[in-house]
Amino acid sequence: MRIALFCPSYGGVGGIETIAAALVREFQRAGHPITVLARGDPTASTLDATVPVLRLPLHQLPRQALHLLPELRFRRRLLRATVTLHRALATARAEVVLTLAVSMYAPYWAALARHTPLVVSLQGGETRGEFTSRPRALRTALRRATRVVACARSLAPSARALAPEVASHLVVIPNGVDPDAFAAASGRPHPRPYAAAVGRLVRQKGFDVLLEAITRVAARGAPIDLLIAGDGLERTSLLAIRDRLGLAERVWFLGTLDRDAVAALYRGALFSVCPSRWEGLPVACL
Repeated sequence: MRIALFCPSYGGVGGIETIAAALVREFQRAGHPITVLARGDPTASTLDATVPVLRLPLHQLPRQALHLLPELRFRRRLLRATVTLHRALATARAEVVLTLAVSMYAPYWAALARHTPLVVSLQGGETRGEFTSRPRALRTALRRATRVVACARSLAPSARALAPEVASHLVVIPNGVDPDAFAAASGRPHPRPYAAAVGRLVRQKGFDVLLEAITRVAARGAPIDLLIAGDGLERTSLLAIRDRLGLAERVWFLGTLDRDAVAALYRGALFSVCPSRWEGLPVACL
C-alpha cells in the first residue's frame, strides 16, 4: 500500500516526531512506499530521497474563530497548499493518508480526505490539555475520515462526543515501542544513582514541578540525581529554577539525545519520571 504521512513537524524533536520516524521505518520495512508531507521551506523538500519529504508552508488554524482577518488569511493559505498537496498525492499514487498532527491542522486533513482515504491518528498533546480549541474544524475532519485511531483510551470518548458518527470506525491502538532496543542498551555511566526524565522543555511537561519535588528528595538525604533529556523554550528558566533551588550538583540537563542514548539513559536509571500536566500517551512513558 502506498502511504502519505501528513506530519507538519516531521524531522523535529518530540513525541509525534518520534512516532512518525518509527512508523516510516516500519512501513518501509514492511514494503509500503511512503511519502511525508511536512511543514517548511519548499526548497528543503527531498523528493528523491529514500523517504520522499515534501515541505510546504503549512499553517495552524487561528485559535479563535472570531478573529476574522487571521481566519481569512488562513483560508487563503489553505487553498494554495491544498492544490500542492493533492498534486503530491497524485504523484506518489498514495492510496491512504495518515495524519500525525495536532487538531489545529484539521482543515488540511479534511481537504485531503476529499480524494484519498484518510486515517486520523489522535495523539493528544493539545494546548492546555483540551481535546481541541477548534471543535468545528476537527469534527469536519473526523467525519470525513475512513478510520480514526486514538493512541489512548482517554481520547476515544472525546472523539465520540465531538463526532458521534465516528464510533463505528474508531479504534484504540496504543503507540508502540521496540523492547529490544532497550534490552540491548548499556546503562549510561553516571557517578551516582539517578532518575531519568525525557521530554520537550515546555510547560506541558511539568519539569518545573519535578524540580520542586527533587528538592524534597534531596532534603531527605537520598543520594539520587536527576538527568533530564530534551530541549525546548523553557530550558533557560528551568536552569534558573534548578540553580535557585540549589540543585546544580544534583540535576543535569543533557539536551536532545538520539535513540541509542535515550535507551542507555533509561537502562541506567533507577526509575523514570513523567511529571506532565497533561498527556495523551507520552512516548517517554513507553
